[in-house]
Amino acid sequence: MWFVLVAADAAQIVNVTSELVLSADSPATLECVVRANPVHVAGLVTWYRVTHPDVQLAGATAEVLAGSMLTSTLVIGRVSRGDVGLYRCVAFNGLGVPVNATVNVVVRALRAYLSLTCGDNTTTTTTTTKLMLMTTISSGGSRNWW
Repeated sequence: MWFVLVAADAAQIVNVTSELVLSADSPATLECVVRANPVHVAGLVTWYRVTHPDVQLAGATAEVLAGSMLTSTLVIGRVSRGDVGLYRCVAFNGLGVPVNATVNVVVRALRAYLSLTCGDNTTTTTTTTKLMLMTTISSGGSRNWW
């Protein structure tokens, strides 16, 4: 009688997008690379917003890279202020415990108005000019201007 032993390993996250700093209306691509054996595509990696841990995000794709490696990709078509925050990928293949990693999404927004009033005692002229200021909105809600 012959027995074949197959090694099985719990899922491990080996790489994840760490932080994305994007302009508003840009696409965002979040990736989570997992090593697991068995590596089955359906349900191995799930994505969540950290602020809503019970709501699984739809639309993620998964692809087996080679052997026991898989990459899961979550794409946000056009980021906006509402997309700012932490996203979590969770990997679990039925062995061990689920493992997770987070991705921070930061959105840069543009502000654009400057009004100048110039004049002397007899005439006054008001001009509105576009001025490009950039702000970064982070997951904590803080803003940095430059």
